[in-house]
Amino acid sequence: MMHLIPCKEAATAEDIAQMFLEHVWKLHGTPKRTVSDKGTTFNSKFLKALYKSLQINPSFSTVYHPQSDGQTEIKNQWLEAHLRPFINHRQSDWVDWLPLAEFAHNNARSEATGKLPFKIVYGHSPVISPLLELTRSPDADDRAKQLAETIQEVQASIKWAKEHYKQANTGKPPPEFQPGDKVWLLASNIILQHPSKKFDYKQYGPFPVHRKSGLSCLLPGSP
Repeated sequence: MMHLIPCKEAATAEDIAQMFLEHVWKLHGTPKRTVSDKGTTFNSKFLKALYKSLQINPSFSTVYHPQSDGQTEIKNQWLEAHLRPFINHRQSDWVDWLPLAEFAHNNARSEATGKLPFKIVYGHSPVISPLLELTRSPDADDRAKQLAETIQEVQASIKWAKEHYKQANTGKPPPEFQPGDKVWLLASNIILQHPSKKFDYKQYGPFPVHRKSGLSCLLPGSP
């Protein structure tokens, strides 16, 4: 089960310990092992002493290289991909979307176990109202509708990503596109005016193929 906890770069070891208490320990108890990077916050005397007192075995990945902690890196990429469609242009409201992203992840079937993380931990699936009952408060109705639609969109995105990943690893050659087909344009060479590239879209479109030039597809407006 995944828990998404917003924090600031200036968070101290004491702050991390308090977050752990409020968001993890109260739900799951004391872990036997933790995995983090070798940053000064996680490698401080305070946390070392706390881990020793609680008999927690800390493991550290290479500093500034979360790729060495494979599971965390995969979750980071997953979170970035599923926050992009919902955050505003200024990328200032990403914290507001964390609870919905967490719920959608924990209510999606795990590739490893074939079960819902939520059900593994609590023994039952979460209750999701299939129908929205209108009230006399339009604001409340709009909010409930937005929550339901967002959860459905994120879960549909999770399902699509899993199916796309399986298809990409079948070894099949890439498809040959023809004029009129619609394709997505990778955004790696597009300069955007957003605060963080982390939440930038990775592709734009779909755009219709104008004509072919060898193995390349030319879009409308291409020379």
